[in-house]
Amino acid sequence: MRRRYRRSDIVQRMNWPQVIRDLRENGWTQLLLASRLGMPQSTLSELLNQKTVEPRYSVGLQMLELLASGEKPAKAAEQSAGSEVDKAAA
Repeated sequence: MRRRYRRSDIVQRMNWPQVIRDLRENGWTQLLLASRLGMPQSTLSELLNQKTVEPRYSVGLQMLELLASGEKPAKAAEQSAGSEVDKAAA
């Protein structure tokens, strides 16, 4: 008999630090990825450093879809994210 997994089971079983590292290899910085996922960069860093065990289901799903699609960050998005950081620092 096949075991049925709930969506939340799948999110709990993922190796999120590895997923984030794989996305970074595709050119995503923590800042760009956090912006794309609609979450603070600090939360993404906590996932990467295993201070937070799992993301919200919707965020986890977005990360997996982004990884599966192979989408790379756009240069314009990178420049925009950088300018937002500059404004926040001012």
